[in-house]
Amino acid sequence: MENKTEQSITQLRPFSGNLARISGTDEESPNNLIIYGYRLRRYRCSKLLAVLCGLCLTTLLLLGVIAIILAFTVFQVSDPSLTMNAVFFRDIHLSDDRPTARPLSLNATVVADISVRNPNAAAFRFGESVTEFYMKDRVVGSGRGAGLRVAAKRIVRMNVSALVVTEPGVSVSVLDDRRIVRIRSRTEVEGKVSVLGVFKRVVGVKMVCNLSFDSNRTVEVAGSRDCVSNIK
Repeated sequence: MENKTEQSITQLRPFSGNLARISGTDEESPNNLIIYGYRLRRYRCSKLLAVLCGLCLTTLLLLGVIAIILAFTVFQVSDPSLTMNAVFFRDIHLSDDRPTARPLSLNATVVADISVRNPNAAAFRFGESVTEFYMKDRVVGSGRGAGLRVAAKRIVRMNVSALVVTEPGVSVSVLDDRRIVRIRSRTEVEGKVSVLGVFKRVVGVKMVCNLSFDSNRTVEVAGSRDCVSNIK
């Protein structure tokens, strides 16, 4: 009987060791493996997220540096320039004092062909332009041009029309007996240049012209011009 009892006890000892493993005290139990795998995945995700954030930040910094370099080199903003290509005077009416033949008043329509040149590598937008005509430092007429967009390194042309009428007290400037009338014009353009949609600068230019035309031709005559374009 004693031998049988010892054999039974001996057979049960290995089984008790297996119970210890099943009970979950071993580190390689299914629960511990699941927790370890979850922690490993979370660590890898956080590390990948940190790398991606670093790459994004580095890219933004590089783009900012490139934008600043381009803004001060290729996209350096310059002021536009104006050119009066031609000027015409129509429907000219010049009255004078019969005894002295001294001109008293002038009534005429002026049409000026003006070009706006954009020297920048970015587009230039400007609002309504103004052209005023002077005689003896007094405004005798004004015309307005529509606002336009000038592409980079391009030139646009616009026609400005104005009715010039001298008021009483403003003497008409005549060059000589040939009745060559002299008049002065001033054109002003102002707008913005936007570089990469971030850097914006207000630029503008004005142009002053000394004009003259033959008042003996009353229908239409091309006037002569001597212009100077000044940066505002």
